[in-house]
Amino acid sequence: KMHKVLKGHYSPRLPNTSRPLLDQVLFACCLENAQYDDAEKAFANLIEHAFDLNEVRVTTVGELADFLVGLPDPSRAALALRRALQSVFESTYEFTLEHAKKHSVSHGVKTLDNLRSLTPFTKVFVVSTALGGHGVPLDHGAVAVLYLSGVISFEEYQQVTAPGLDRMVTKKIGREFSSLLHQFGAKLCCIFASTIGGLTNVLTKRKFTFGAIKDVLVAALVGWIAAEFFLPMAMDELGIGDSTALALAFV
Repeated sequence: KMHKVLKGHYSPRLPNTSRPLLDQVLFACCLENAQYDDAEKAFANLIEHAFDLNEVRVTTVGELADFLVGLPDPSRAALALRRALQSVFESTYEFTLEHAKKHSVSHGVKTLDNLRSLTPFTKVFVVSTALGGHGVPLDHGAVAVLYLSGVISFEEYQQVTAPGLDRMVTKKIGREFSSLLHQFGAKLCCIFASTIGGLTNVLTKRKFTFGAIKDVLVAALVGWIAAEFFLPMAMDELGIGDSTALALAFV
């Protein structure tokens, strides 16, 4: 049912499965907690300006973050990228993971598991998009949607996990559902920020009346309108990142 509702509001963003496996790992590091377009731009900018992957591996997090402008947290993504490349280099002494494709899916999963620096989101994303496996990659936005929908408990939300989700979502619709969930999760963060801003305003005034409830509901509505219309345009035209967009929603 959730898949049908999400598909009625968003267009699926099916992943580029033609990338080499290592490139898919690096792209996933950019995509976690970010919009698809922002991740694509950041990854393309990194590949265009970096001399090679070894340079990326030895570059400081601060310098790498400069290539990833537009992501909600460039420093987090930069650290994830560098750790991933360091793990790959230490295990193979080269920058490739194509050998993981030569055997079964389980062999590929084991190869990724040996790269201990990869986040759960990155592992599941790569398994489902590059190794022919199945899974729904979860970041903070996605688990927020699942929690508010009653699919997972608060404890599972805190652990960023959704037991049984891979069984409920079949492999046939797995990639499509994942992209729709990811998009809504990013938008929900904006609506949440605006609602918290309205609630903060009410608490500051210390007026707990019907008008206060109305203010919070209006803030949520403004957050939805901003996420649906204003902020995407501002991000495209002005080049602001997700963190700035969330700050604007809060205000």
